[in-house]
Amino acid sequence: MSMFRRGEMTMPASLQNQVRTLYGRRARWYDTLIHGLTLGLEARLRRRLVDRLALRPGDTVLDLACGTGLNFLAVEEAIGPTGRLVGVDLSPAMLAKAREKVAAHRWANVTLIEADAARLRPLEPLDAALCTLAIGLVPDPDAVVQAMAGAVRPGGRVLLSDAHPVERWYGPLLNPPLRWVSDPWIPSEVRDHYWTARPWEALEPLTDDFHREEWLGGILYVAWGRRRETL
Repeated sequence: MSMFRRGEMTMPASLQNQVRTLYGRRARWYDTLIHGLTLGLEARLRRRLVDRLALRPGDTVLDLACGTGLNFLAVEEAIGPTGRLVGVDLSPAMLAKAREKVAAHRWANVTLIEADAARLRPLEPLDAALCTLAIGLVPDPDAVVQAMAGAVRPGGRVLLSDAHPVERWYGPLLNPPLRWVSDPWIPSEVRDHYWTARPWEALEPLTDDFHREEWLGGILYVAWGRRRETL
């Protein structure tokens, strides 16, 4: 915690309780769900995500709403033992699964913090920050994007990835099953908001070399860019 200070709480207490309860009950099934939703390509997709961050050995990376640590292996392969990985999540149960991964791999450079992800402020600039499959769960995704960009040094990269309704011609066929699978994992307070959020639009003006891609037939978006010199 020495590299962070706490800012104002951004998530209402009622929503925090929903998140803790929801993921506390289902944390043990989370990795299985993601494996299924990604058609068994989860590990490959995580490496592709991390490749977009252009990490180097020794970098310090913030994984917001890190969950069970599914990004950790790809990040560790990029930053090496001289780097530092900080995972932040609101759910003790999800962090417990993340700790199991850290212990199994004997990573000594990982710090896990139980907190409202958007509440933490780094005391020194980070080299990169990412948030996967979670940015839509917060009441104000744009504010979280602003906080992520503000936490990263100029030129460092910020990446967002989350599910989103398919906007291609076959969307009416894919969107109902996508919601059926996903909605049980989304707190009721933000469920409608989750499917309409477009946080990449907040990221684009904060970054140079901005990119947005659609993966898995359009059910997943990936957006990233290099933080501008001044915000």
